[in-house]
Amino acid sequence: MLWTFEPTLHDVVRGQLETNMRWVCDGTNPTNATCAYGQCIHHFVQDCNKQGSGCFCAAGPGGVTDCALYDAISGATQTGPNIFTVFAALRYIGASGDAAWGAAHAPTLRAMMAFLDNSFHPDVGLYLAPGSLQIDVFIRQNYTADSNAMGVLLCELFSDFELSLGNASGAALYAGRASAIRAAMNTYLLAADGSHYCTQSDPAPGGGVARCTRDFVDYDANAIAVAARVPASPAAAAAVLARVDSGACTHARATYVSEKLYDKNNCVNGNIGDSAVTMGRIGWQDALARQAVGGPAAAALFENVLLAPLQRDLLARTWLPERFDCAGRDAHNAYYFEYPATVALMLFEVRYGIQLRPTRVVVNPLSAETWDFAMGALRLSYSGAAVGAALGGMHTGSRMFEWHGLQQGAWTVAVTGAPPVQASVAQDGVLVFNAAVGEGVQVAATKN
Repeated sequence: MLWTFEPTLHDVVRGQLETNMRWVCDGTNPTNATCAYGQCIHHFVQDCNKQGSGCFCAAGPGGVTDCALYDAISGATQTGPNIFTVFAALRYIGASGDAAWGAAHAPTLRAMMAFLDNSFHPDVGLYLAPGSLQIDVFIRQNYTADSNAMGVLLCELFSDFELSLGNASGAALYAGRASAIRAAMNTYLLAADGSHYCTQSDPAPGGGVARCTRDFVDYDANAIAVAARVPASPAAAAAVLARVDSGACTHARATYVSEKLYDKNNCVNGNIGDSAVTMGRIGWQDALARQAVGGPAAAALFENVLLAPLQRDLLARTWLPERFDCAGRDAHNAYYFEYPATVALMLFEVRYGIQLRPTRVVVNPLSAETWDFAMGALRLSYSGAAVGAALGGMHTGSRMFEWHGLQQGAWTVAVTGAPPVQASVAQDGVLVFNAAVGEGVQVAATKN
């Protein structure tokens, strides 16, 4: 909904975020549920009659009573609700330009980060996670690759948010944490042969870290790690993706869960329902990994293997199933939203490579060479020799613009209401400049 750039749908997104954030645990309320400061709920339920002591009910706006649980349906405590809610909130701020909303909700967002901060072990450089990031039935815990890899992306984005608020120390803290996690994952979670990141490592008796205590060669964790640029070199990233791509079921539709099956002994309550399937969210993370690697081979795999089959399915059927099996057949629930949403994410964030952050606009296309993107108030144009942008709506002030894949040499940057300035693009093909944004402001850069 964010990538429609339709104000009415942005209002819906903001409302959903506020609903989630209204229930963030403050350490004292609710008093009838066990929760930690800053913890997000996992899901709502109709009532608490059969849910146990961890369920609580409270009156919301208009006197409507809602009931909620902090733990997943499986009973697991997860990092995902906090990570993805903060992630979505910061994306809302970047997409809408609603900086005032971000400032007003900064205390709650910082509390949500504090829930994660409390599990970070600076002596190791990793989060000690209570469970799986995004697949609640899988038993993953301690120093897990999935939560830590996603933590890199989150910390970098939160650093940018703190910078937008003028909090230089907060920005430095989270930028430093992202770097620390990258280094620690390569020290404590990389398999001995360098082909992948293990499921988890554990605190060792007497101190230190017991490496790779459980390992299912998780495709989600490894895709996120490459997307977060955790591998120490391009060759190391290529080795991780080669292991992912070697799986018999990896790309049945988007991306499969893991190389090794999570059997009943490795799932909460023996629930193996999410073990032998693909997931849209992992396809999205896989696509982000290809963008991080870049190059013709990554672009071809993204377009032909990840994106095109889903586009064909979506145009033919509109509503797709919740999951696919190894043979690409429908699995789980019909008429689900995840795969259609995945297509939108892949187009916006990978094919066109658009990132809208609180302080930055980054355009780094993987496979699109020349294009004009016009959705709602957002206008972006791109070619190797000319780029342009217009951020209307609530966008005000200035942004750092970062354009990738451009022709080397001298460039001219023109912004409405300001004299043209000269810039240059080096061998890396990146053009960076600051420019004003707002209603009626056009930003353009052309090669001389």
